Amino acid sequence: MSTASYRAANREKINAQKRAYCAANREKINAQKRAYCEANREKVRAIGRAYCAANREKFRAIGRAYRAANREKVRAIGRAYRAANPEKVKARVRAWRAANPGNLAAQGRRGVTSLTDSYVRSQLAATKATAPPALIEAKRIQLKLYRLLKDLSK
Repeated sequence: MSTASYRAANREKINAQKRAYCAANREKINAQKRAYCEANREKVRAIGRAYCAANREKFRAIGRAYRAANREKVRAIGRAYRAANPEKVKARVRAWRAANPGNLAAQGRRGVTSLTDSYVRSQLAATKATAPPALIEAKRIQLKLYRLLKDLSK
């Protein structure tokens, strides 16, 4: 009997033996994995990057789920990074805006925030500082209507 046919015939038995061995020697196996990763850091990272690139949507979903579950933690990390690296953040924003000149919404200038009317901008800024997101959106719509009515009255 060949090795391949033996494995095919005894697949469940072999898998049960593997699981039992891994359970009994978990610490030893984990220590070996850690030692290998430390000794071959670049190779392991390259393998991880390749896997992530091949499964991009899976990792994006994982990231979205993490950010949704840890919203405040992620925001705090972002604030800390922006405070520690203001020049890097400004450079990244400038580069992105240069590459995406028509995308005003993503640049934080949605509708009324890009208007020159100082009243509208100040009203929106005051709302952003103190209100929950639903109220901010309602205020944004109200200010858009204000601007449209002002334009129609001209």
